[in-house]
Amino acid sequence: VLGLVWRGLGLVCSRNRFDYAVPEYVGGRMMRIKHILLSVLLALIIMPAVPAAAFSDYGNIYDGTDMLDTDYVNYAADDLIPSFVNRFGFDLRVDIVDDLESYDIQEYAQLFYDKYGYGYGENYDGMHLLIYVSPDENGLAINDYAFYYGGSGVDPLSLYTGEDLFAGMRASLTAEAWSGDLQADQEACDLAIDYFICGAEQLLTAVSWEPAAPVESSPENGADGEGEAGLYHVTDAAALLTGDEASQLEAKAQAISEEYKCSIYIITLDDYAAIDPSGIFEAGQQIYTDYSLGWGSDKDGIMLILSMEDRDYYLIAHGALANAAFTDYGKEVLAQDYFLDDFRDNSWYSGFDDYLNGCAAFLKDAASGHPVDNYGGGSSSSEDDDNPLGTVLLIVVIATIIAFAVCGSLRKKMKSVAIKTNAQEFIAQNGVDLTVNEDNFSHITQTRVLIKTDDSSSGGGTTVNSGGFSGSGGKF
Repeated sequence: VLGLVWRGLGLVCSRNRFDYAVPEYVGGRMMRIKHILLSVLLALIIMPAVPAAAFSDYGNIYDGTDMLDTDYVNYAADDLIPSFVNRFGFDLRVDIVDDLESYDIQEYAQLFYDKYGYGYGENYDGMHLLIYVSPDENGLAINDYAFYYGGSGVDPLSLYTGEDLFAGMRASLTAEAWSGDLQADQEACDLAIDYFICGAEQLLTAVSWEPAAPVESSPENGADGEGEAGLYHVTDAAALLTGDEASQLEAKAQAISEEYKCSIYIITLDDYAAIDPSGIFEAGQQIYTDYSLGWGSDKDGIMLILSMEDRDYYLIAHGALANAAFTDYGKEVLAQDYFLDDFRDNSWYSGFDDYLNGCAAFLKDAASGHPVDNYGGGSSSSEDDDNPLGTVLLIVVIATIIAFAVCGSLRKKMKSVAIKTNAQEFIAQNGVDLTVNEDNFSHITQTRVLIKTDDSSSGGGTTVNSGGFSGSGGKF
């Protein structure tokens, strides 16, 4: 019953959350209140049975439940699997999830493999174990699992005709093995991973596996490019885009990144707090660093990250080139003039497409020496006149003409005025009688001075922290 309530109310919340009538203030507020009430009711119903949403990423092993952290999992991720990969030139991945996002489990396993760049060498050879679980009254229950081989080379399973080397793994992924408390579930998971590694080792040894050559570094793939990046340009974890939309945006972002040697990223999340509860800026920095994002040795890049829980966005730049192109003021212009209006209408693809167009325009301006900024002569669009001298001269000429016209008019009105040679002539006949005493406020003069932090290094109106990041964000 709790499972059905979880799925039903979760579906309602997830749908309503993205359907705010933002232009209609009252409607938007009512939908927001409805979402909050449903969320509170859901939390009260399932709090005793369902753990907080979190995940643990150990590299080659990913735990979407954050409940299977054991000494063995850490040992396998840190030592066993990396040693296996180096020995055989063959990748091993284990992903544990509690939601298939409406995919068939075999399709979901392939999606993980392709989306996150699993595999070794030029053929991307590797094996992927996807385990699908859900919470029960004691811990976790096993729902299903998928065993997927990826790569364009020869499938080692097709070369082997002996016994099932993965029988131990399959026995550890049954309902009986996961029927105990959380500790028993953890032990079943540990055994499944252990048998998975052992089975792969026996298989590759039996077929005398010859690994493909590792991918060589190049200007487009390595220290001078994006070869170390662990994510694509578009990572839609919040499922805001269709597959075709994500593919189109990915191709466009990659093309712009290659043209200007500055990586452009789009990240959507359900809730940034699952990565770093201290803030969306901090969560974005962690993603950028953990997945080695950015172009070249300076890791130049710009990231737009969306968190759907409270409709937060943040623009995060890293590297000298990106920080110079996307100034503090420029980030505000990029948000206001390009994508915020689309996001407020829940037009996700249009907003992301406009964001990419804006990034291309800003990088073009920076390449011409005029980054978008509010001081220092920066332009606000790549189509602006690169040389403002003509505009300045025109303003001076017009101002001079107006000044001569005004002065000439005043001079005509003063033809009857004669020069006074005696100060007495300026005194009124009956003296001066001041009957009114007033102080009238005329104006105030304010001087603005740019203040930079001590660790601001890129100049150009960008405040950069000690990690090389700058950022700006808000709500949509």
